[in-house]
Amino acid sequence: MTQESPASLRKRLGFWKSQVFDVWPYRRAHSAIPAVREKLKAQLCQLPQVPAATSVDLEVHMLCGHRDHDMGIWASWSLFRHIGDRAKLYVHSDGTITNEDAAIWRDVLPGMEVVKRADADERVK
Repeated sequence: MTQESPASLRKRLGFWKSQVFDVWPYRRAHSAIPAVREKLKAQLCQLPQVPAATSVDLEVHMLCGHRDHDMGIWASWSLFRHIGDRAKLYVHSDGTITNEDAAIWRDVLPGMEVVKRADADERVK
């Protein structure tokens, strides 16, 4: 039987510690996330509309794509309901935001503007 080096043993013990304390306890909750997210996605249309900016004192820029647009809507709604009508939201698309995604977003935040990836790339050049 060969003796394991202390570094190798520490590495294996660290792996098992992370499994026991960081992975296993949350496995069930992690598997429930897709169902919860679908439920939240269905509730987007029930969010009260945030008034459009009357004077733009602040600009909020967010990078988002189609996969996470629902979470982007929730996050921006949460922020803008406190900011009120003093700010404008610019959503920088990673190239995957659809017109339908933007329409749902505008129902909640009517003053928001989508910056298409090609436009952003052109501005950077």
